[in-house]
Amino acid sequence: MNNEEKESQQASESKLVTKPKKKLSLNTIIRSFGILLIMVAVGLYGYEYYLTYINQQDLNKVVELMDVRDEIRDRLIEENPDLDFEEIERLSLAELHQQFASINSDYVGWIVVNGTKINYPFVLGNDNTYYLNRNFQKRSLKHGAIFMDYRNQADFSDRHIVLYGHAMRDQSMFGSIDLYKNRSFYNNHSLIEIRLKDEIRTYKIFSAYQVDATITRLNIPANNRSLSNLFDLFTSRAIYDTNTDLTNKDHILTLVSCTDDVENGRIIVHAVLQSISTNP
Repeated sequence: MNNEEKESQQASESKLVTKPKKKLSLNTIIRSFGILLIMVAVGLYGYEYYLTYINQQDLNKVVELMDVRDEIRDRLIEENPDLDFEEIERLSLAELHQQFASINSDYVGWIVVNGTKINYPFVLGNDNTYYLNRNFQKRSLKHGAIFMDYRNQADFSDRHIVLYGHAMRDQSMFGSIDLYKNRSFYNNHSLIEIRLKDEIRTYKIFSAYQVDATITRLNIPANNRSLSNLFDLFTSRAIYDTNTDLTNKDHILTLVSCTDDVENGRIIVHAVLQSISTNP
């Protein structure tokens, strides 16, 4: 066999030789999987942060309207020099509420709970699902909005009014309601303020508790039940005794949100009407 034939044979044999594939080690697989999980977690956290930012920006636009009340008041004084202070205040607040209503025609009023992040407008929709994932501007966001039970009346004439809101991780929306599991917090923050177009209502919390939503119902609205029976029922479920005077009370406000402490859980806060004052 000459040299040329030998070289040809060696070339042919070399083509038949394949390099062995490197096997991925278990550590490499685990490391890659871990990196993937981290990337997914960062992505989800970033997306949630983005949604929270968008929701806060939308909310800020509504809250900023509160700052223009002085401008409205000054203009009304200039236009109506004969009106007294109380009438100017009433007109300025009515105009402010109208601006909120121009953003969302379902707007009813404003809820404030001192010591918490609860300082929001609330709405009344045609059902209890629309605002679960739409904010006050009706933008599709998981934060949703604070909304009344659709069976309630916007004028608060029902004896039992219910407001719903999501419990966000940053305690926004109704996330702060969870604080009422502790009596020490309740002792310093027992009042809820509802600002309607023509009046301001002050409520005092008398019961807070957690329930499994699949087996516990609120019977909303409860206008066909005596308030004394509702008081007995709600106080019997309370985590702690608030010693709230319920004598001759005729109106209940209920706040409902989610809690992780109970499977499919809800945290519920009941408050009783203490006073009604006309705006301002």
